[in-house]
Parts: sequence; structure tokens; C-alpha cells
Amino acid sequence: THGMGYYEQYKANQPFAAYGLQPVITGQDTIRQTDLVRRLWLDNHYYGAVFSINYQSSDKRLELVTGGALSKYDGDHFGDIIWAQFAGTMEKDVRFYDNNAVKTDVNVYQKWNYRFTDKLDAYLDIQFRNIRYRFLGYNIQLDQVNQDARLSFFNPKFGWQYNFGANTQAYASFAVGNREPNRNDFTENTPESRPLPERLYNTELGYRSTGTRGSWSINAYHMYYRNQLVLNGQINQVGEYVRINVDKSYRLGLELTGSIALTDALSAQGNYAISRNRVNAFTEFLDAYDADFNWIGQEAVERRGTALAFSPAHIANAELDVRVFAKSDGSSKLHATLMGKYVGRQYIDNSSDDQNIIQAYTYQDFRLRYQCKPRFGRELALQVLVQNILNARFASNAWSYRYRFDGTTTIDQGFFPQAGRNFIAGLQLNF
Repeated sequence: THGMGYYEQYKANQPFAAYGLQPVITGQDTIRQTDLVRRLWLDNHYYGAVFSINYQSSDKRLELVTGGALSKYDGDHFGDIIWAQFAGTMEKDVRFYDNNAVKTDVNVYQKWNYRFTDKLDAYLDIQFRNIRYRFLGYNIQLDQVNQDARLSFFNPKFGWQYNFGANTQAYASFAVGNREPNRNDFTENTPESRPLPERLYNTELGYRSTGTRGSWSINAYHMYYRNQLVLNGQINQVGEYVRINVDKSYRLGLELTGSIALTDALSAQGNYAISRNRVNAFTEFLDAYDADFNWIGQEAVERRGTALAFSPAHIANAELDVRVFAKSDGSSKLHATLMGKYVGRQYIDNSSDDQNIIQAYTYQDFRLRYQCKPRFGRELALQVLVQNILNARFASNAWSYRYRFDGTTTIDQGFFPQAGRNFIAGLQLNF
């Protein structure tokens, strides 16, 4: 897969030195900054291969899957100045930063599934994963980002399922997962200051049942993290805000899902999740400014038992589907569906500050879908979707900047409002 593209930024009062350029001299004046437009590019190549070998014993009690994958990402990141108010002798499309990142990812896995009895199944999965990151060049701050890092992970998972009958099961599982820091964690840190990989211990326990007119399930989970990566407001040696590892954090929750056919033409389904998401302890760093807004350093704030950012405690979805009409031979049918979603309030950072939240929100969508079997093709479907039919006003994401100004804690916030009532229409033809 090859991807290439850019976006442009208008930047005012930019120092020439920040772009590795000399000031512009006009007569007796020396101009040290300018308005400019810069174009930031990505030119990426991603390629790889996957394989798997499947085996099943003659009595169908044992299933084995052996597989793996090899992938390589090779990406160039660079920026050009395409216009400047005071250009002097500057040529067009001056390149002011350029770096290359290569990520190689190799993994192999083995899966065992064994049926002990007609009612009891168990499985074991193990995966070995090796990653190599290599960076070469200069980032947008003109800092050298040369690094070479290798990470190795062992990710096991095991579980069982007990069948009370053909349509009712209970299950349990335990898994260990590891995730590497992302690209910015490498390029915006030195090898000495970059964060460690995250590790997750995930335990799940559930029960599900399917009947002639509906189904339901319940799932309990506990996700315990070591070294989870979060923002804490601290800056690194090059002045960038960094993510840090918090020693211990967790997500504990319960998920309920269900569906029911109320009549032959009317059905309903929904799900609800409740969770508790906490950081045991971490240190937050706040920028401090004097009364003239001069930066004077950073102040540490100890946090304990705070909520994880962007982790609502309540999420619910519901859907009501009406089959308006359908021919007895199934050649055509019209469905009308009303959908609703509720997302509880969530904190924008990890401070549990009630002044720094995204308020809970609810919205509804309506979908009309007509399907028929034309003489050409297998199926023709026309769909009209009206999103946010009640024109609710809400934000689903946000950012915040907490700092100390003249001894007082202050928060700047930005919210990402979502679209009001909007329409989408689509036509689908299957051959």
C-alpha cells in the first residue's frame, strides 16, 4: 500500500531561525520573522505477508492453527515552505525538515482448540512478536531523531467455554497483551526519556443465550495495566509534551446486550456498558507563568485514584427496527430503523476535575432501507440515513491545557462539536 499526501498551514510571525534560515536584510533593516505557508508531507510504503496452516484431527476434537505475519512500514516525513511574506533570496518549496521512519514487525503464533466433551471446549493461543524501529533525520522542530530500537513481546491467551445446550454458553478467558509506544513517543523523546511499552492483563467472564425470538448476553471484564501511557503535562528536553507511563491503572466493567423479535415485523436490540476506569497514582506537571505571562517553570501535582481520560462510565445503544412491508417470496422488503445512543460524561484529562469534562450526550438516527431482487444482479438496496434527527448539540471530543497563571490554576479548553441534522443516501448493488 502506497500513501502520499500533505496538508498546508498558514503560520504568522515565524522566526527564520526556527526553519534553519538566515534573516532577510532589506536596506538598513534586518527582518528576523515572517508570515509563511508551509506544506507538511507524508510519503509512506507499507507491505508485508501473512500465512497460516490449519489442522483438524479425524475425531474433530483438536484444531491447530499455526501462522504469522511480516510487515514493513517505510515512511518519509518532510515539510516545505511554499510561500513567505519576506522571502528574500529564498527559493520556492524550501525543505526545512526531513526524516525517515522504518518499522519492521514480525510475529508468529500457535493456537490450540480442544473439545474435552460435547459440552466443554478450551483453547490456548501464544504469540511471539518482534518490532524494530529506525528513525533518521530531523523533525519539524529541527531536532535530530536518529534512533534504533528493538522490542520483543510474548502474548498468551487461554480460556474455556461450557455449552449448557445448543444455544447457551458460559465462558471465561485470560490474556496478556503488550503494545509498543507510538511514533511520537520515539521522535519526541531521547532514548533515555522515552516511555516503556504498555502491558495489559485482561480477564473476562460471560454468559450468552439464544432463543427462538431473541438473545441476550452478559460479560464482565477486568483490564489491569502496567505502564499505561498517558499525558501528564510534562515537557521533555526538546520542549514537547510527552506521554508517560503510569505504574498501575485499570478498567473494570460489565456489558449487557440483548435482542428480541416483538412481532414478525418489529424487533428491538440494545446494549449497555458500565465501567470504572482509574489511575492508581501519577504525577501531573503544570506549566507556571508569572503575571506578565512569562514561563517560569513547571509545578508537580500528585494525583491518586483519578479517572482515566476519555473513559465514560456509562454507554448505551438501542435500536428499533420495523419491517414496513415484505413480499412473501422475499423478493423485496422495506425496513425503517430508529437508533439512539447515550454516552455518559467523561474527563478530558486524568485529573478527575469536574470543571474539565465532556458533558453526557444523547442523539438519535433514523434509517430507511429498501431491498429488492432485480433481474440483473442478486440484490439492489437503497438506503437513506438521517443522522442526529433531533438536531442535538454535543461534542464528542476535546482538549485541555491546565497551567498556573500568577499562582492560580487555569484551564484552557477546546471542544469538537458534532454535526447537527444531516443526511446520507446510498445505493448498493450485489452481483
